[in-house]
Amino acid sequence: MEDRNDLSNADSSDSELDDALRATELQLRALHARRARILAATEERQSHQNDGHRTMSAYLRATCNTSTATAKRDHTLAKLINAHGAVGDALEAGRISIDHAHQIARIHTNPRIREILDTVIDSLLTMAEHLSHGDFCIHIGSLIALADQDGAFRDQQRSVANRRAWADDMSGFLYLSATGVRPDHRRPDHCRLRDLHRR
Repeated sequence: MEDRNDLSNADSSDSELDDALRATELQLRALHARRARILAATEERQSHQNDGHRTMSAYLRATCNTSTATAKRDHTLAKLINAHGAVGDALEAGRISIDHAHQIARIHTNPRIREILDTVIDSLLTMAEHLSHGDFCIHIGSLIALADQDGAFRDQQRSVANRRAWADDMSGFLYLSATGVRPDHRRPDHCRLRDLHRR
């Protein structure tokens, strides 16, 4: 039986196809906003743990049969909309695209600058509504660069945070081993410790 809602046939005009695409895009944006709110409520209640899932990403992978990248992306959007309902409202109303919302989420996922969203969220939503995705990406990138002056040191911070050291007695010899880089040093710590042992 032919689907009367299928506008991809030869009888559809170009304008009908265009109208149908625009209508489905608005529906898709609204669905993403509602889905994000559902995910946020699920996380608040920790109901994803009912089936033994320790993280929301694991829950999404199992429930929606999605990839890890998509699960994290959806979870990120849910956390943004939970913290800033105006983003969800704009997305559900179709005023901004899903990709524009994810660009705003780049700020929210950065713990060093996420608090600035309380001040600039209205301006960002206005920009998202009127700028192309490419131009909006540039503005978001510039804002992050200005607000996160220490961002250039995140690799160093990660290295320092992940420093590990071990000491073992091996047949009467003290064996020291460590990984990570000191914040004021380019040399690996294991080299410094080995030199200390030699002295």
